[in-house]
Amino acid sequence: MAALRAGVCPVVSPLPRPANAVRGYAGAMSFIRSGTSTAWRMAGEMRQSVHRARVEGEKRVMERRHRAALVALGARAYALAKEGRIPADALADQIAEVDARQADMAATRAAVEDADPQHDATAAFPMLADDAPG
Repeated sequence: MAALRAGVCPVVSPLPRPANAVRGYAGAMSFIRSGTSTAWRMAGEMRQSVHRARVEGEKRVMERRHRAALVALGARAYALAKEGRIPADALADQIAEVDARQADMAATRAAVEDADPQHDATAAFPMLADDAPG
């Protein structure tokens, strides 16, 4: 164990290196070597992590763009079918579902407005009193 404290590697060389031993920093060199190898390993892991994060972010952006394009396509197809510019037979189920959901939203909106006709936003949010109309 004393040989390891002096900075000697018993596997490679049973004798201490004379140049490092004379200067008095044989143990410091192994510490520096160990620290630099750890730093290089951590830098490599960080680089891989950043690369993975960039690839994942680009993938999410592409998925969002794809979803937005599909939404725009669906809205355009719905509008064209309602105008009669494209045959609505192929989209009849989807158009009926959109119409049903719009009717549900309108009914829910009307029910909320009927349930609280005296709703006052300034009572719920006093900070809006200065912006209130009238």
